[in-house]
Amino acid sequence: MKYDVTYSCGHEGVVQLYGKGSERERKIEWYESCGLCPECYKAHMREEEAKLVKDIESKFDLPQLVGTPKQIEWAVKIRAKGIARFPKQLTDDYKLFFEVLSDPQKLAERAAEQEITSDDLKARMTAFLDQMDKLPTYDYEHIVYLFMTTNSAKTIIDNRSWAE
Repeated sequence: MKYDVTYSCGHEGVVQLYGKGSERERKIEWYESCGLCPECYKAHMREEEAKLVKDIESKFDLPQLVGTPKQIEWAVKIRAKGIARFPKQLTDDYKLFFEVLSDPQKLAERAAEQEITSDDLKARMTAFLDQMDKLPTYDYEHIVYLFMTTNSAKTIIDNRSWAE
């Protein structure tokens, strides 16, 4: 049956409900107390997505994506969702790798902690990252590495199933 409802956002609409009368009444009450109309829900989801993108991009020094404007817009969202999905420890490990490799001072400090030379540590880290390039794309750690290092919007879009 179709019912006229006033969503919690104040907009009115018609919903199609099935099932027992008590369940339909419960659903109508939910729409009125918590439910957003389809347009407000879409706007809310866009805001949440924008917050996530901003949060991820502020935490990680991610490369600028290359592609068409539409690809870039889509890939930025996919990348943010994908990185947010991975365990914090894994993304923090990769962030640390990139920070250490790009900062000679940090590289020297880490090498001293491990009682090896900076060149040895850099060689080990570079070898590890090279190995990551050779792993199949379905490998969990490879996807984290891919999302955090690639500048190709197409590559992120092609691997979007891992972000969902």
